[in-house]
Amino acid sequence: MRSFCLALVCASLAACGARTDLQVDPPVFDAGLVDATDRPDVRLSDAGFDELCNGVDDDRDGRVDEEIEPRVCEPPGPCSGVSRCLAGRFGPCEIPPPEPESCNGRDDDCDGATDEGLGFGPVGEIVELRGDTGGSDICTSCRWAFDTSLTPIDTGYLVDWRVGILGDSEIPNFYQRRIAPDGTPLGEVELPSMDVVLDVRYVGRSDHRAVLPREGVARVWRGDDPIWIETDRTGRTEIRDRPYTLGAGCRSANVGETVWTGERLVSVCWDEDAVFVASLAQDGTDVRNERIPLEGARGGNVAVYNGLVGVRTFVVRDRAERYVEFMLLDANGFVVVPPRRVDLEYASWARLIGTEAGWQYWTFHRGPTTWQQLSFEGDPLTEPQPFFDARRNGDAPYQDVQRVDESSSEFLNIWQSPYGEPDEDLHVEFIDAEGNIGRAWQGPLGERGGSDFHPHIGDDGNVRLVWHGSSEDRTINAVYFMELGCVP
Repeated sequence: MRSFCLALVCASLAACGARTDLQVDPPVFDAGLVDATDRPDVRLSDAGFDELCNGVDDDRDGRVDEEIEPRVCEPPGPCSGVSRCLAGRFGPCEIPPPEPESCNGRDDDCDGATDEGLGFGPVGEIVELRGDTGGSDICTSCRWAFDTSLTPIDTGYLVDWRVGILGDSEIPNFYQRRIAPDGTPLGEVELPSMDVVLDVRYVGRSDHRAVLPREGVARVWRGDDPIWIETDRTGRTEIRDRPYTLGAGCRSANVGETVWTGERLVSVCWDEDAVFVASLAQDGTDVRNERIPLEGARGGNVAVYNGLVGVRTFVVRDRAERYVEFMLLDANGFVVVPPRRVDLEYASWARLIGTEAGWQYWTFHRGPTTWQQLSFEGDPLTEPQPFFDARRNGDAPYQDVQRVDESSSEFLNIWQSPYGEPDEDLHVEFIDAEGNIGRAWQGPLGERGGSDFHPHIGDDGNVRLVWHGSSEDRTINAVYFMELGCVP
């Protein structure tokens, strides 16, 4: 029947004068050689079809499977390879041999990390973000920059700073500028709010990728009200009242210290007869407050590690008895270990730093800075010892310590000695729980010297710094940015 139909069609074509010897070779699809997904839409040209990996001379140039681009393939492991067309099929995945790591944003040595082990070199250029914008001539401090901070946003970073004010004069003083990850300005200096802002502090955090509120003080005439400065991922900034209150007599202008535990924001401040603790969810809901009696509490600091919050309090009673108390909170702000006296050197300027081995206790005095290891309950595990270089750090704002992340044994320390000992350089270093210094950089800032160095560790492992210059006259303090690490 099929032969009869074909003969009938051919006879009909011949009767109409059509060619009866028409030959059109159809494209060859061999399911044994190539999958249907290997054949994208093809076009018919004078030369034939586009060449495919199928063992056929598709383009009729006398060659088979020529100039077929290799495919990228991703076998198990951190490095990708290529698959080449062989005998009408794409062959096995060819993985290139590991190469020494270089600063190119790729995993050259195929170990799952990118640009690792390259230290702090090269160092990016110092970028000036604030020249003569913002401020007023009516007072000296109305031209200076203070409280610089670096907030990660989708397009890079948001840099904040404030300038001084004159008494109760409500001069807008809070400024910011958006920058790319390398510090390139993405816009002009902005005045995001007409509020008068003082004492801006970035919320301490263990997750350096989280965008959390900064806290500070808004001056309303001569009264100081605690505030939050909230920034979303786009860089939009809103200043609002802090959604909780601490003790009315809290020191440090009612600010205290706030940390992010991974579960909640936990704030601590000190009165002369108590320690006040408040905690809440990151969105500002579910506020919890607690007053913990502690006679003579004058101040201290807070550290967070792996969901635990260590609270150091320095106590002064009748100006004659001075000592240190330690308290431990959990990730929700509840007391695990109530305040208790510990055998630590008294110092109003001291710092707790969380490590996997417990807390490090750093003290700053006119002699060399010392550190010692504490248990998570606050008990000393080692004797105080100076750093190898006998550094004299002094107090804030010449130092800023941040965790890298909870998976690392290191933390980042930025410091500059106000005494010039052992030198006047800026130091950027990673330190482990035993006090060993890993990759580090130091160098002079020259005329760009300053304070309020605020660091941020990017997803690429590079360290970004923002700070303001120091000016002893009425000239405006500039605001600077610098990137350290492997800078492609």
